[in-house]
Amino acid sequence: MMTGKSSLQNHFQHAEQTCFPARARSFCAALMKRRLVILGGLFAAIAVALVGLILFASGGPHVSGAMRQDAYVWQRAWTQPVRDAVSAYATNFSELVLLRGEITWSGSKPELIRVSLDKSLLADLKRPVGLALRVGTYPGPFTTNDAAIQFICDTAAGFVADARSNGIVLAELQLDFDCASSKLDGYRAWLEPVQRRVAPVPVTITALPNWLRKPAFAKLAALATNYVLQVHSAERPKSFDAEYSLCEPQAARRAIERAGKIGVPFRVALPTYGYVMAFKPSGEFISLAAEGPRPNWPTNAIIRNVDSDAGEILGLIRDWTANRPAAMRGVIWYRLPISTDKHNWDWRTLNAVRAGRDL
Repeated sequence: MMTGKSSLQNHFQHAEQTCFPARARSFCAALMKRRLVILGGLFAAIAVALVGLILFASGGPHVSGAMRQDAYVWQRAWTQPVRDAVSAYATNFSELVLLRGEITWSGSKPELIRVSLDKSLLADLKRPVGLALRVGTYPGPFTTNDAAIQFICDTAAGFVADARSNGIVLAELQLDFDCASSKLDGYRAWLEPVQRRVAPVPVTITALPNWLRKPAFAKLAALATNYVLQVHSAERPKSFDAEYSLCEPQAARRAIERAGKIGVPFRVALPTYGYVMAFKPSGEFISLAAEGPRPNWPTNAIIRNVDSDAGEILGLIRDWTANRPAAMRGVIWYRLPISTDKHNWDWRTLNAVRAGRDL
């Protein structure tokens, strides 16, 4: 029985070797090759996913090198010192952004405060400028065709037409809307009509760090196609002795990384200004002043000066020059030094900080 079984096995082995070897080897090779292709593609997909995850965690792709730098001119009265500063320093920036007007609301009724610019000076500069339209807090409702948005559109279009007719090179219209973070969808409803009215001039929105976590902001930013992220603020201090910073560096760094993940191009607004704060003897906050004459505070008020920390801002400039999210296109300084502005850096300080030089 053993001899017969061995003969049968030999027979089948011989048949397999003589009848199927080429076909079997070809099939196995093709199968192996297909498996390798599938595995290779799988590993490549995993690698891409890991890279994407790393980039997302780090704020998206990063770049280095010199940044674009712009500056705001936010004075409501164009005095001779304002004109002198614009003439002297405009060439140091890619663009100056000028406050052109502010809309406030009395209920749902809009009121416009215009800023009279020196249009002949701006035309003679032959350099691009932006116009900023400030819009105060509005509770809603937000529609695309009611009286409120119509007034905003008419105002914006009027500013753009006036600039063009006076030979001013217009780079953008900035819409600085004091919008609650819960109403960003409403802001988006307003933005599109403004864009249509001033086209082809781009509309830039200003944004706050707490907006970045809102799902509605990504949609708003995508519609805007660019924005200015304000990492400075003047929050009400808790007490006279409480720590206070106009721009907390670590919070600013976190904000720009978060903005980098969104991927829409943005600039970062950095502060150069300071405030004078008044408190009651009990430590209770009264108010603050940033420009113009000091308010009529009580004679026993305790005064505290709060200034932008040039050393901390210098650190941010150096860090971002070396490494920043690719979506971060530059910084915009708030605000341009004016010789009579005592609550702001002088030109020597701003010029050193913007260049990354020691103070």
